[in-house]
Amino acid sequence: VFVAINSEEVLKKQQEVAQEKSIILRLYKNCCKSFKCDILHYKIRNKENTELYKHCKYYFLIKFIILHSYDELVSSIDLKLIVSDEKLFLYLLEKVIDDSDLVRARKMLMFAKKHKYFNRKYYDLKERYKRVCRRARKFALYE
Repeated sequence: VFVAINSEEVLKKQQEVAQEKSIILRLYKNCCKSFKCDILHYKIRNKENTELYKHCKYYFLIKFIILHSYDELVSSIDLKLIVSDEKLFLYLLEKVIDDSDLVRARKMLMFAKKHKYFNRKYYDLKERYKRVCRRARKFALYE
């Protein structure tokens, strides 16, 4: 009798986990289509799905950074989510450099240096920033 009750509880728990997993994946797909930030406000009920949720949230943020301007990003998403993660921050820095926002890029590079975000991408972005500044000075766009 004890085994039957225990197996029913286990089965119920597995169904809850599977149901929440499908909810997370559906949220991710809908957010990627419409770029609403619903997935960022979702509260996890089962600890088994935390890794899946983290990955979905992370990939949604990467897509959002790539496809939107800095101003849209600031108005839609809390920047604490991005600043706390080194890779996301460097993606955002790359976006800022590509948009030729040199003052903001310099501030972000200083922030990355202060927080020791030293990896290959950081050094590539630093070199790209220097090239963009040289080109801007050459055409007298930036002082």
